[in-house]
Amino acid sequence: MKKILFSVSVFALFISCKKEENNIAKTSAESNSQTVVNDSVKADSANLISAKDPSPKVKPLNEEIDLGKVVFTQNNQVMIAFNTKVQNGKVMIDDKEYQLNKLIFSENNYEISGNGIKITAEEVNFKEMTSDCLYGNFPKVKIKLNDKEVNLENVNVQDCPAY
Repeated sequence: MKKILFSVSVFALFISCKKEENNIAKTSAESNSQTVVNDSVKADSANLISAKDPSPKVKPLNEEIDLGKVVFTQNNQVMIAFNTKVQNGKVMIDDKEYQLNKLIFSENNYEISGNGIKITAEEVNFKEMTSDCLYGNFPKVKIKLNDKEVNLENVNVQDCPAY
């Protein structure tokens, strides 16, 4: 009888350990799959953020400098142009041309805007005035396009009013 009782006890203990082992394996597998899912979600959301929100790039314009225009250049390339005769201008951001329809100049600041876009150039360092044109330099020009912002650094301005 003792042998049978001992055998039943060992068998019960063995079954109990097997169940615990299965639960541990199941919990471990669930935990690993949850980690994989979490890592996958993090990677996907990081890709979405980087794909959705790249920094906008301002592209050079093919624009002539002339009387009646305010032109902002960087590395000798026209980046922003505004014709004061007809009150319109343009800037190219990420291969899309944005129309500008308002220019305000006060003391050493320019503010140019259009539908969903605002360009602010502050603290111009005017250098000289030659041939009816005023020349200067901005350390930074801010361009806000809806909820995105890009800064151009070391931007020159040539303001040639048409009197």
